[in-house]
Amino acid sequence: RYARGLPPYTTYSEVYHDAFFYAGDPLYPERIYYSRLYEPEAVNTTPISVYGRTEYPWLTTTDGQAVTGIKRQGDELVVGTLRGIDVIQGYSRGDYTIRRASNHFGVLSHFSMCRCGPLSSLFFAAPQGPTIYNAGAFKYIGGPIDTWWRDQYKANPDVFANSYGGEDRYWRAYKLLLPNHPTYNTLYLVTDYYEAEKGEPNWVMDRRDRIDRVLGELLIDGSTNYFDLYTGSCDGEVRQENSETDPDDDSDTYRKKMTLTTPHRFVKGQDGDDSHGRSYVELDLYTKHTSNDMTISMWGGDDDAPSAVSPAWTRTSTATAAAAG
Repeated sequence: RYARGLPPYTTYSEVYHDAFFYAGDPLYPERIYYSRLYEPEAVNTTPISVYGRTEYPWLTTTDGQAVTGIKRQGDELVVGTLRGIDVIQGYSRGDYTIRRASNHFGVLSHFSMCRCGPLSSLFFAAPQGPTIYNAGAFKYIGGPIDTWWRDQYKANPDVFANSYGGEDRYWRAYKLLLPNHPTYNTLYLVTDYYEAEKGEPNWVMDRRDRIDRVLGELLIDGSTNYFDLYTGSCDGEVRQENSETDPDDDSDTYRKKMTLTTPHRFVKGQDGDDSHGRSYVELDLYTKHTSNDMTISMWGGDDDAPSAVSPAWTRTSTATAAAAG
């Protein structure tokens, strides 16, 4: 009953209420093992008999599906599977309970789960798209990239299963790294977490020609290290992001170029066919970009062809700052 054995081989771990929780056992992917308090190496993996009944010293996902992610959020330990999300609560062995929190949202990647933002929401990659969880409530924040995410996930599920999330406090953003993308090599999806928590997310796509794998943050230890963000890449290099003194801290072909993708805009009252639909006759755009030229493209179409192979038009706007010298 008080066995202090070693934890089995697992791929995920998380600290919750002074105990370690382990998940991702290849032999029993639906299990979540827990340790003794303050002893992460002490885990019981042997069922025991107590007063004629058998007790199992682990928890199991409520849908029996494999654990795809595990992360503490507030007073709860969030456990994700592809088809739903469970929540564990409790303070010690014999006290832990697991219950279903959602049959709609799931978790694609343990490493996409990241607590960030002023409300300390839990951001993660779900099959439907980026999602946040806070205080028992879920909020979908993938609206502007909804159809893009759906199509890309269907075509490249392994890329999303290996996604890695991190907090960029320098720009106050949640960054989701998609490594080994067949088209982009490495693609970052970035959103302002203030707007995302309000349900009005804006998304930026940043591509790299190398293969990045992980993100890590150096917590503040003085004015010279203000939550510095670092990236680990498959070329063996670790790079600091957001260096204002380095015009190319990305160190790749695309330098610091970014792609801004706006939401789809639909005309009010459109009836959806060629005879009764409505058309845009003009479109006003305002941008402010002081240091660099900007290229703007627009794709148009109806509900049967939401985007074309090539843009309807493309314009290049020079930097708005006045030339000096």
